[in-house]
Amino acid sequence: YTKAIRHICFYIFIPLTILYFLILYAYGFKIITTWELPRGWVSSLVLGFSGIGLITYLLNYQLPDLEENKLSMLFKKYFFIILAPLVILLFVAIYRRLSDYGFTPPRYFVLITGVWLFLSCIYFIFSKSNNIKLIPMSLIIFLFLGTMSPFDAFNVSSSSQYNRLVRNLEKNQALENGKIKSSLADLDFAEKESIKEMIHTLDGMGDLKKVNELLNEPILFDTIEFYDTRDFLFGKLGLSSTTELKNNAETIYLSSAEKNNYIITGYHWMHEFNLNTGATDGQVSLIEQNGMFLVLSGETKDTVPLNDLLSKINEKYQKTGTDNIFVAPFDVSTPAYKHSLFIKNMNYTKYETRLTIDYINGVLLSGKK
Repeated sequence: YTKAIRHICFYIFIPLTILYFLILYAYGFKIITTWELPRGWVSSLVLGFSGIGLITYLLNYQLPDLEENKLSMLFKKYFFIILAPLVILLFVAIYRRLSDYGFTPPRYFVLITGVWLFLSCIYFIFSKSNNIKLIPMSLIIFLFLGTMSPFDAFNVSSSSQYNRLVRNLEKNQALENGKIKSSLADLDFAEKESIKEMIHTLDGMGDLKKVNELLNEPILFDTIEFYDTRDFLFGKLGLSSTTELKNNAETIYLSSAEKNNYIITGYHWMHEFNLNTGATDGQVSLIEQNGMFLVLSGETKDTVPLNDLLSKINEKYQKTGTDNIFVAPFDVSTPAYKHSLFIKNMNYTKYETRLTIDYINGVLLSGKK
């Protein structure tokens, strides 16, 4: 141990880990008192604490034997005891996500990391040998299981999402003899969005053909000439309005000359977003349901139609590649709120019968009327 390493461990890593530990326990106490689990935050916080803490534990492992430092000795003795309740909190958080939305590769890795941390805690709390070689050795084993085994993240996640999709279709009585018997266009909006989210996830893992096998007339993905096979599948299932050919569509790219100057007088909320169709960023979602809409959650719960705005933009700007065109915000107010939309960048597609936003990046100012 050099003097620099000792000082880094004593005066930076150990105090930083203790501070992180205090924040996490305070956060855990808040969760217990309010009985409300924040979305996605708990896992990240626990994994962050675990990573910093394990690096510190390994650096500090032999220091208590080389020089007297009470904080160093206490850290080595109680680190895994302190970590154990946080790992349990991690399991609660990931179980909530898995029960609601099934496995995805990130959730899979959070789960197996939690299992690895829990087994490490059991070993270092109850074992008398405390062989730190087991930390990297066991981590390699878990990484192998998660990436190269028959039970890796992608196989497990794909099966989970496919099974969720089948259960959802069965619940809505849309399956007959293992095949989708009719269009899903008559389902509730929430049900359709849930099905689309599962298909999005399967598509992201390259398993869209699993959904194709549920069709009475499967799509020939290898020879298809449509702009986006996933969107075409949505159209075939009745989850989107049309399935136009790429040759009959034109994509328009637009951007703003003023990207960071906003007049905020008279407004109470500001929503920044970076969205593709069907995605959510913070409290803003971009959806297509017989037209384009921005959907706000939280305090400004509202639905902002974009059809008229998109038509006006299309009438004024016909050329692809046009740049620096938006010099003022657009008024997209609704009966409930006044809204001012600043578009930084946007691209939309012109089909024969409709316009649809593919991507939009901007800021929405909202205020009470």
